Formats: sequence, structure tokens, C-alpha cells
Amino acid sequence: MENVIKHNPELWLKNLPEEANYWYGVISGFPNKQKQAESFRKKASGELPFPTVLRPFLIKNSETSILDVGAGPHTVIGLAGLKEKIKIVAIDPLADVYNEILSAFNIVPAIMTQQGIAEELDLDNLGQFDLVYSRNAIDHSYNPIKAIENMLLATKKTGTLFIEGAVNEGKRQNYHGLHQWNFLPDEENGDMLLWNKEVKISLRKHFQNKCSIKARRNGKTFYLIIKHC
Repeated sequence: MENVIKHNPELWLKNLPEEANYWYGVISGFPNKQKQAESFRKKASGELPFPTVLRPFLIKNSETSILDVGAGPHTVIGLAGLKEKIKIVAIDPLADVYNEILSAFNIVPAIMTQQGIAEELDLDNLGQFDLVYSRNAIDHSYNPIKAIENMLLATKKTGTLFIEGAVNEGKRQNYHGLHQWNFLPDEENGDMLLWNKEVKISLRKHFQNKCSIKARRNGKTFYLIIKHC
């Protein structure tokens, strides 16, 4: 098994419409997704509480700037009950498509998602952030290593890159659609393995001397924390 990414942006582009179609069903409630649509509207409005796992990374007595990468139609970062000041920028490769669907159903999310691809982040315009975050998205990218490298560049030297998602989701989904990659925490040493049928990469080894890697598993979920060295 190799340790060099063989990315396939053409396959990724081909599979993007399937992701858009899924979210159209969730947003519209058709067919037979009315409860999902109701839940979506509530989440999009920002009524959910701020994620507990992200609270340690908020800056006390100052505004915390947050970049949500692969946010989907709306950021999953809730705003309810939050006393601290935060500023969220949410990006996704399908943002323009999602925003058209949202407009068609008269939904205005608390944070509008902007067009942006992790592997092609426009760092000049985005700037740097105290917290760069991604949930259930980086394993959908066509080059996760490049995505993580760019996200780290978008993180302030004093900031944190926090990624969470499902363990070995590509394998679980039988590598269908955008599910071409797996993340597997190596809990013995805190490393994270990125792998599929063709490649296996230790993130700790890849980012050696550039940043610190801390990975852990909670059931079917993984948490990955990356900080500049």
C-alpha cells in the first residue's frame, strides 16, 4: 500500500450532484422527509447550542474567529446560549447550489455558506482564524491531505484546527459517491491514519515538525486536533 495521495478531482466533481440532491430532499422535505425539513430549519436558524467539544477553543474576553470548512447548506455550529463573541465564516463547494435551494424554500440561515473548496482555499481573502473547524466533510474531499494543509494555513499560529467525523466512513459506505476516504484514529499514540484501498498515510508522520497531531475516538466518531508547532 502506498503513502502518496492519488487524488481524482474528476470523480469528485462527478459525484457532487448526488450530494446536492440529498440536501434538496432534506431542505424540501420531499419525498417523505418532512421531519428532516423541520429539523433542518431549526438548525439553520442557529437555535442549537454551541458544540461542547469546541468550547475549549473559544478565546476569553475576545471575539473568536471561526472558519467552518465543508459546512453544507448551513454551519452545524449552533449559536444558542453562547455568551462569548464569535464570528463564523462557513464555506462549501456546493454553497451556490445550496443557497439557490434555500432561497426557493424561503429559508435564510443564521450564517450563509459561501462558495469555497478546502483544497483551493483563497487564503488572501479569507485571512486567518482562531479556530478552523470541519465536521463530516474532509473525508468527502478529493485530496484530504491538501485540504488539511490549507486549513492549517488558515489557522492562526496560536489557533486550533479541529476536525471531526465518522470513523472509516468510506469503507462503511462501500466507497460510494463522495465517500472515498477513511479516517482511523491510532489511539495508542494519538496519531490519525488516512486511508483507502490504495493508500495509507500517517498524519503525524506527514506533518512531522510542522504541527502537533492529537486524535481520539469516541465510538463511531473521531476527533482530530492539529496545532502549529
